[in-house]
Amino acid sequence: MWKTPPPGAAEGKEQTMHLKKKLTALSLTAALLLTGCGTTITGVTLTLPGTMERGATATATPEYAYSGATPEQAKAEELADKMGMSYSSSDPGVVMVEADGNLVAVSAGTAEVALASEDGAISASGVITVVVSPTGLTMPETLTLTEGGEAQSAAATVEPEDATDKAVTYTSSDESIATVDAAGNVTPVAPGEATVTAKLGDLEVACAVMVEEKEPEEPEEAPAETQTAQDQQEPSAAGADNSSEAPAPAASTAYGAVPFS
Repeated sequence: MWKTPPPGAAEGKEQTMHLKKKLTALSLTAALLLTGCGTTITGVTLTLPGTMERGATATATPEYAYSGATPEQAKAEELADKMGMSYSSSDPGVVMVEADGNLVAVSAGTAEVALASEDGAISASGVITVVVSPTGLTMPETLTLTEGGEAQSAAATVEPEDATDKAVTYTSSDESIATVDAAGNVTPVAPGEATVTAKLGDLEVACAVMVEEKEPEEPEEAPAETQTAQDQQEPSAAGADNSSEAPAPAASTAYGAVPFS
């Protein structure tokens, strides 16, 4: 025999099904929350540029290790904030690092950039070298030397003055005419022309060297002739010896020759 359901029975059944669905959704949400709460940061690595040009910018890139599944970006940032992860530079005058990991190369030198938790339990760091590349190279256009003379400098000047690379190399086009040492000093060898070249990276400059022939030396003046032996032995008129004169002839008389007394 068919019985008519009491009033409100259908409505109560619908409410019961709705409640079950709501409980199921809450259970899933709780499970997800519990999973998220169990994920922690266990380590970090930091990718940094090894070298930066002065005035350049770059970005530090951290990579975290987690105790569980890797969380989404928003959750990862939240975990990092909870651990107090922050950047620092050992020398902000060389490399400045901002809160978001942006790097600015300020001046030549080296600095250590680190990312660490507030308690220091998790950290990573790296060293950045800031360089100042040379932009210009100059040296004397010409150099005139004398065969057998002293060496002269043709050293090149690197621009800017605070460039971190000043390793200039020098070569001579003809070492039989002129040679050049590592400091840019040019030594004349023989008369002629040669080219001394200075190089630094992609920069190159040259100096035209002319070696002139050495002037012949003037002969030395001959010494004055010595007095001849005849001049040394010739007596002077004032000092003549009268005793060497011939005797006067004797006087003649009738009694014979009587010599003068």
